Amino acid sequence: MGKLRDNPPTWRLFEQGVAELIQDLGSGARVEHDARLLGDLSRTQRQIDVLVTGTLAEYPVAIAIECKHLKESVMIDVVEAFIGKLQDINVGTGVIFSTSGFTRPAAQRAEGSRFPKIHLRTVSREMFLTQRRVTMAGAWNLSQRFKMERVGPGRTLLVLENPVSFDATRDVLLGNPGSIGFVGYGSGGLFPAMVRSIEDSLVERISYFGDLDVEGLRVPIEADRVAREAGLPRVQPATDLYEALLERGRPQGSRDLVTREEAEALTNWLDPAHRATVIDLLQSGQQLWQEAVDTEFLRSNAEWSSRSSGTL
Repeated sequence: MGKLRDNPPTWRLFEQGVAELIQDLGSGARVEHDARLLGDLSRTQRQIDVLVTGTLAEYPVAIAIECKHLKESVMIDVVEAFIGKLQDINVGTGVIFSTSGFTRPAAQRAEGSRFPKIHLRTVSREMFLTQRRVTMAGAWNLSQRFKMERVGPGRTLLVLENPVSFDATRDVLLGNPGSIGFVGYGSGGLFPAMVRSIEDSLVERISYFGDLDVEGLRVPIEADRVAREAGLPRVQPATDLYEALLERGRPQGSRDLVTREEAEALTNWLDPAHRATVIDLLQSGQQLWQEAVDTEFLRSNAEWSSRSSGTL
């Protein structure tokens, strides 16, 4: 009699559970477990636990997922290695699932990464070991839950792409909310997947402010499409904040190069007064990060909170 094959190790089951769950969401994206991509810089095949590829606002996108089933919290060196891997394969968004949480330095390093943007998700070890599929579904639903905090009596929701801007804007609005009633954290490129969880009974206007780069524009365009399909308010640009970003921001180099036609399609979502400037920015291979609109500006220019969005 041949030797019986051993059961897969728990870490392998964890990876498979993540891949199967994302596939079961039925989003139309392609999901690969244990994928390989050739590094642009290393010219070496790089391994990705789960690779999700699809389209966002008609443009190809990819999300790389790392799965860590460890006894100790994930440390900063794991996050650093993941960031380096994604830079090598030119993937702009990554997610790390962990059954043991993350150390504070690891979380801070992930939060501070601009390319790629890194999201951290913790899954209960005990529940995973006993009910793998149920737990993974719960973890995914938790990760997709939209973070929205009330700051005033208004019914406008202002969504910020990045965590630093979310924290700064929330703190300022708690003292002077203007017409804004809620502030939400868009979790970078994950916002379109969370739009349907917004409670339309509380919100009559959704305003969005993010980076002025290719992904920063694709995200609200796709989120607006999802919102329209779900019967929610349109996702509109926070025009005054984008105006401030164009005035205050310092252009940074970008790895995304677009044609004139692509730049025009991406900027159609913006206020008409901003489109030409942003087209030139994108075509020059540059970007503006929303953190340039900092706490100092937000506190000293209260009128932006009363004129929080444009019109689509």
